Amino acid sequence: MKRNKVVLVLFYVLASAVIVGALALTVYEFAVTREGTASTAIRAGVIVVGMGAAIYRVATLSGGGGARQNIATYRASYGEFIGNAFEGDFRREKLFFSAVGDYQVDSFRSAIRKLERLRPSCKRPNEIFAVRFFIALCYDDMGAYPLAIANYESILTTRKNSRVLSNLGMCYQHIGDDAAARSRYEQAIECDPGNPYPYNNMAHLLLRRGEYAESLDFANRAAAIDSNLCPAYSAQAISLAMLGDDEGSRAALNRLVLHGGNAEAARDMISRLKENTEE
Repeated sequence: MKRNKVVLVLFYVLASAVIVGALALTVYEFAVTREGTASTAIRAGVIVVGMGAAIYRVATLSGGGGARQNIATYRASYGEFIGNAFEGDFRREKLFFSAVGDYQVDSFRSAIRKLERLRPSCKRPNEIFAVRFFIALCYDDMGAYPLAIANYESILTTRKNSRVLSNLGMCYQHIGDDAAARSRYEQAIECDPGNPYPYNNMAHLLLRRGEYAESLDFANRAAAIDSNLCPAYSAQAISLAMLGDDEGSRAALNRLVLHGGNAEAARDMISRLKENTEE
């Protein structure tokens, strides 16, 4: 990394010297010797434009201060999934984090195009994992669940990860494969018992299936790990209501509101489920 930076600095210095020299020669020929010709000016212009373009190109590949700051921010935010992938390779690092930036602003198709351009060059496991993970995230957020599943599954052969497993379970749930969803949630919990999301996802899967006691257990475990996880309180409230504990359900709804959740949606769900039960 340091060696690359030294080379870039030397290039900037040399290019700047060439540009200054070309300009000085042109001025000298016109102003001092008065022997300059149009071809002299054209030659100097070509040198200046060419070297300026080269400086711009190198600066673009290496990333400016703002670009480097964004890269550092993304590495910190997604460290679990990126690690040190592409470090020291300015061109591929820039392309990868440009795709991450597109993902951040919901430009999923643009992100996928960039990641697919990068994917054939990925040989190291951490690079393969990082690229596939963000491709999967893009397809997941687009609602293209079969494509998201294919990419999530492919990186599990590289490394097991609780968030990947939990996301994968949600994708299976979206396409109606409850058995596969449950299996992936269980694996996510085994991989990282401190991750609240697979507990919460499992709670909502069981809730939809009418398995209220088991759903409540998973919702309680999710809320115990992350007290700000609103969907866990929603699952608690609905499960308790369907189990006949109206007081406990109201308490869970109060916790949901306290943490900024939508209690009306939970109440509507309770009403619909009770109506269906009465029928």
